[in-house]
Amino acid sequence: MKNILVLLMFINLSLFAQRKDTHQKVRLIATDSVDASTVNKVLAFDDLTKEVVFVSKTSIGGGGNQFTADQANELLALIYENYTASFSVSPNFGERGVNVSYSINYNIVSNDDVITSASINQSIGNVTGDVDDGFNSITGESSTTTKTYQLTVNYTRNSTPGTGIHNSTYTSYVPQWAGYSSTDDFTGDYSVISSESNFQKYVQNSTSITKTNFSPTGEYIWFISSKNNATIKDGNDFTQTIGTWGDGVSEFYLKPITLTLADGTTTAIVFLYRSRNVKSLPASTFKIL
Repeated sequence: MKNILVLLMFINLSLFAQRKDTHQKVRLIATDSVDASTVNKVLAFDDLTKEVVFVSKTSIGGGGNQFTADQANELLALIYENYTASFSVSPNFGERGVNVSYSINYNIVSNDDVITSASINQSIGNVTGDVDDGFNSITGESSTTTKTYQLTVNYTRNSTPGTGIHNSTYTSYVPQWAGYSSTDDFTGDYSVISSESNFQKYVQNSTSITKTNFSPTGEYIWFISSKNNATIKDGNDFTQTIGTWGDGVSEFYLKPITLTLADGTTTAIVFLYRSRNVKSLPASTFKIL
């Protein structure tokens, strides 16, 4: 049994019971949703009798009830539960150019709607049979690039058809690196960059990186970033000058390259940031913003 108490504290509904000589004002307090064996009920406060009363869905619209048709429809609308759907990809991100496996997770609960169909794109297809069947997962999906999935739910609500769209995305991020090396330049060869023992790779949404423990010994400070106009600061928060590659005066040089990613076919534009001079430093911090 599910018991979800949704407090709608003392909302004035202006619903009036039809009595012989007076109009009775009823104020809704809460709804109580229970399992299918028990009707949904409205918990209300009767201002005339000072009593708490329960009004069921079945009695609201039945013959001989105390509400007019319009009042009954207003009350039913307050306790009507639309369908719900959760929809997600897990994990929801990875490195671009690497074939990452993930699952598609969903849970569709019809509640008071009538679900007429449910389907997921990207060649997954019909999942109508999973409605009201709890949480479901589809495994074996994978991608090297960003991929969006769409759950489409068609339903009938109070005799009116409708469609709900739910999206979830697996996002691939171009890898970034920070570190130090005696290499003075890189081309677009992923394997060469990845083989640098003092480079740390970052797969993330942000282009901001704070790298501690830079300990070069006659080596260059390196950032390989997705950002073309980054700011670089040292451990004392001093901003480093950045200029075109080989200008001879800036603290860091900058240039773009086309990087072929791990799968050998996917490419991305990344930006090389390299210190003008080699450095020898004890466990220093640099950050790119």
